[in-house]
Amino acid sequence: MNLEHIQEETYNTYLHFRDFSDNVGVGLAYDYDMLREQILQNHERVITFDSNKMLYSTYIDNKHKLTCRTKEGLEDKLVNFYMKNFTGLYHFPAVFDRALIFNKKYDYLAPSSIDRYKCDFYKYFDNSPYFNQDIRCITEKDIISFFNEIMKDKPTSKNVSNIKTVIRMVFSYARMQEQVECLHINSVFDNMQFPQRAFAPRKIQQNRVFNDDHLDKVFNYLSEDNVIDLGIKLTFYTGLRVGELCALKVEDIDIPGKVLTVNRAETVSGTGENRTYEDAAPKCYKSREVVLSTKAVDVLNKLIVLCRSGFLFPDGESHKHKHVFDRRLRRICDKLQLPAFSMHDIRRTYASKLLDSDVTERFVQDQMGHTDIRTTRQYYYYSTQRQNDYQRMADISAI
Repeated sequence: MNLEHIQEETYNTYLHFRDFSDNVGVGLAYDYDMLREQILQNHERVITFDSNKMLYSTYIDNKHKLTCRTKEGLEDKLVNFYMKNFTGLYHFPAVFDRALIFNKKYDYLAPSSIDRYKCDFYKYFDNSPYFNQDIRCITEKDIISFFNEIMKDKPTSKNVSNIKTVIRMVFSYARMQEQVECLHINSVFDNMQFPQRAFAPRKIQQNRVFNDDHLDKVFNYLSEDNVIDLGIKLTFYTGLRVGELCALKVEDIDIPGKVLTVNRAETVSGTGENRTYEDAAPKCYKSREVVLSTKAVDVLNKLIVLCRSGFLFPDGESHKHKHVFDRRLRRICDKLQLPAFSMHDIRRTYASKLLDSDVTERFVQDQMGHTDIRTTRQYYYYSTQRQNDYQRMADISAI
């Protein structure tokens, strides 16, 4: 029996049916019923009934025979036999593909996250002997062995976190959406600990944060009549993500209340000719309010006058893309002979300046749009004040 062909036809029919079904559970039950029906239709041996023994029976091949007192029970045994000997349906890469389809359909993952998951999958899982098998057969020992191999290359803690996220997504989807009996992956991760020395050393962020000298040069160069330059200035004053910045609309700005509401962000998926842009909910799928300083209000007033309505950074019927701002900033840095800063480095600088000041951590967290202040401190903070103080002390102590 060609189970690969049966699985492919069954799953294509299932996906087609699920488009018309609001209840995923119904679709999944229908998927199993279709698979069962096709297995029974493609079983090449006849089912016979022995009236003396009162048994139904059938041969799988010349050696294996199944028996049962009811025909339905025999069919159950028959389907279970083929399913146990068929890993295609629950092959880890196949479940990964279906998990991505599910998360994309219900908008649980941003396009950029889906792209990152695909990259991580092809980099770490595609040729791994630990994951190139039926998900129901993957054991805790396989997971531990896999991570032991990964740790030999000294990954960063962020790399390991991303790998765990992909594994967690696949196993969670298999258990919750397809009712597959597989490993409780969270309990495995809860017991898995690596010492800090096992990771690659964290890179110092000092070259990713503008110091006072950098800021003076950049602000003196930025034009008051160029909307892209004004957008760069606004990022310095608000710490917005560049995807949030370019998707801003005039209606998002409350000048009297000195508040800006982040309602959407541009996401990019694909590469080259296949690259696509779309506006989606901001990170963490929730809007947030950013309190505006007087300088930020001044910049926004100028932008509103220039664009009048619609997007704050218009480009035809849509808006400027993220790369336009990054490209402009890099050209400015090249012109001023500064390190090649990015728009995200402005966000790091904004967070560092706030944390160096006498403001509450809650305010910093809300402005940045982080769910945990530890995220801000771990990935965004580099003390510009300490950098300036150390430079002053070095000058004083110089012989």
